[in-house]
Amino acid sequence: MKKIWDYLLAFFKEDFNLKFYLIQTIFLAFCIYFNYKYDFENTILESYKRTVWHFIFTFVYYGIPYYFTAITYAFMHPQANYLKLKKFWFVSFIAILTLTFNECFFWHRVWLEHTFEVFSEMWFIRKCLNNLISFLLYVIPISIYWYYTDRKKMSFYGLAKGKFEYKPYLLMMFIMIPLISWASFQQDFQKTYPVYKDFGVTQYWDIPKIYTILIFEFCYGLDFVSVELFFRGFLILALADVMGKATVMPMVSLYCIIHFGKPMGETISAIFGGSILGIIAYYTRSIYGGICIHLGVAFSMEAAAFLQTYFHR
Repeated sequence: MKKIWDYLLAFFKEDFNLKFYLIQTIFLAFCIYFNYKYDFENTILESYKRTVWHFIFTFVYYGIPYYFTAITYAFMHPQANYLKLKKFWFVSFIAILTLTFNECFFWHRVWLEHTFEVFSEMWFIRKCLNNLISFLLYVIPISIYWYYTDRKKMSFYGLAKGKFEYKPYLLMMFIMIPLISWASFQQDFQKTYPVYKDFGVTQYWDIPKIYTILIFEFCYGLDFVSVELFFRGFLILALADVMGKATVMPMVSLYCIIHFGKPMGETISAIFGGSILGIIAYYTRSIYGGICIHLGVAFSMEAAAFLQTYFHR
């Protein structure tokens, strides 16, 4: 745990700029307020689903927080010169394009709608496919870029071989468990979790419920692996040579935005969690810790929600 604390202290000691962090705080606070006040993502942005406008608006929607933070940082830190470098614009464009395509991809849903007539079956397969396809849509473009650009310079964006120090992350999980337990009693939490829903698919397929739970949670877990690879791996490590510590906060802004649609408390906590995991990835050049924490928190939230459901039925 001391190492993680040392990373955080070193980062903010070298990087802290009061004006920048004030502007960043105000910006993210406004984004959160605007979205949850007007339900922007769910009612406005998603009203354009399955149209070319959804793709265009989503690209802008993701581009604004990332580039606002990156440009603000560059102006507040005179030593930062990455805005003049082609690599910054090229990699960030690929990243936002990947995220946008992932969000707007819908063709598998069209196939499902024309193939399955039973709602429970279609819902379950759609949810699992959403996560599997999302995993591929993150991994494929990142893998192509890494193979042709960074393969000889670094491991696959934080997935280096070597000894992994798990104890600090295990301690972090012990700290998180009471918070997750408390959150599980909140109304917003209970509306969202567990992410797994049965809707009668186990009865329709005539199989034990544990099978569908395990299949669903495996696919659910893959999504978190790909998120860590994209946000803490690609967005941090692919740009670290041209941006240095400046890679962290633009990633955090984007990471905050993708949590819109979840409970507000989870979105706010994503800012702090994303910052910590981003700083750790920057210094360690590894995302294994982030994967462990992300999966641990996700499955703990699922478990807490299952327990709430069990004791209140």
